[in-house]
Amino acid sequence: MNHYLFKYSIEKSKEYFINKRVSSVAVYSPSSFKIEFSNSKYGLYINLSSQNSFLFPTSRSLDVQKISDAVFLVFLKKKLPSLTLNKIEHRGLERVASFIFEDRRGSISNSFRFIIEMMDRHTNAVFSSENLEIIQAYKHTNSYRQIMPHKKYEPPVLEMPDLLLEDTKKLLLRFRHNENILGLNGNLRALVKDDNSFLKFVSLVGETFSKKEFKLYLHNKNQVYPFALSNESVEVDEDFIFENFILKPKLNEFLNRKKNLENILTKRLKSLKKRYAKVQKELDSASNYDKYRIFAENLLANPNLDTLHKNSVTLSDVYTQQQITIQLNPDITIFDNAQKYFKKFKKAKKSQERIKKRIEETEDEIKFIEQLIFDIENAEDEKELDDIKDIMIKESIVKTGSSKPKQSSYKPYEHIKIEDFDAYIGKNAKGNDYITLKLANKNDLW
Repeated sequence: MNHYLFKYSIEKSKEYFINKRVSSVAVYSPSSFKIEFSNSKYGLYINLSSQNSFLFPTSRSLDVQKISDAVFLVFLKKKLPSLTLNKIEHRGLERVASFIFEDRRGSISNSFRFIIEMMDRHTNAVFSSENLEIIQAYKHTNSYRQIMPHKKYEPPVLEMPDLLLEDTKKLLLRFRHNENILGLNGNLRALVKDDNSFLKFVSLVGETFSKKEFKLYLHNKNQVYPFALSNESVEVDEDFIFENFILKPKLNEFLNRKKNLENILTKRLKSLKKRYAKVQKELDSASNYDKYRIFAENLLANPNLDTLHKNSVTLSDVYTQQQITIQLNPDITIFDNAQKYFKKFKKAKKSQERIKKRIEETEDEIKFIEQLIFDIENAEDEKELDDIKDIMIKESIVKTGSSKPKQSSYKPYEHIKIEDFDAYIGKNAKGNDYITLKLANKNDLW
């Protein structure tokens, strides 16, 4: 998401949502959701995916919601409803904005910050207290910043000059030295080639956002700006944004999820078919077990036959009257050779039964995997994919990661300030018991 479209979305969010109460949070994928506001036909759509990061106020809705297991989205669904958006803080062309929500309960109020960092692969969202103590975050970044619950939120370091904040003369000098300027990269840098075009561009950006007279224009097929860059720019509307930057990425994410699950199953299916061929070969080898019984019975039918020190014997088969040759152990008697063949017969017969059972189990598993692949190919929404993935997890086809239980940052109570006193409010009966038995001292007021 480019800096100018982000700035436009923030300005529109101020227009649509300030002093509005959150009514609900609709979740559409593990990374995308929409904050709905009371008495507003618009909602704020947010996608925190590294590949499709996007923020935009829209009046349109996506059809299918997802029952999310992402900790951050579950948290938002519980925390945001009933909070009122009081203010949006945004500086220049940065793609970091702070949405300040208020929790009003009679004469008591507490403020929270919902911080969006829309920075491509570093995109993140953080929910903090008013004093920037982190409560929950979408990503817990392990880099120069640790975005973890109970730590203080530190904004990303942005060192590039800003077109809306820097002095024009200084900006021009930086431009001449080919320095990086916030929002001026890629296609824009190729378009703004000389001093004159750069100054015109700076003036265009400044005038657009100072007057807040926006029109959306498509440039170079995939970039939308709230102003026209050239005669080649095509004016578009918010429906175009919705279709191409919300619906299309969501569909692509959905198709990628389908493909990933299908690849896992295809790999499993290939392994099963290899196993099936191997077991079938074992069955073919074990299927001649009856000949061992025939050898044993023929030997026992000729008890006086001299077999000592002989490696084989040829005799007339008692069943077919045809000549058969039987391999012998020359160091043991004819009776012991017969017993040896009976043991081989029983072992081979038992092995064949076991192999047949393995073949049946493998055939059933192949049919099961093929059915799952068929279901994935025909899945039409996230919920259907989630149901299939749940089955795959249950059948140990998909690994869920570490078996160690995760430590939850959830607290069964809320902490607020009332005239400089600490107040704790249980979210449920368990929370009340925790406050009473664990937190409270005997001199505390109930």
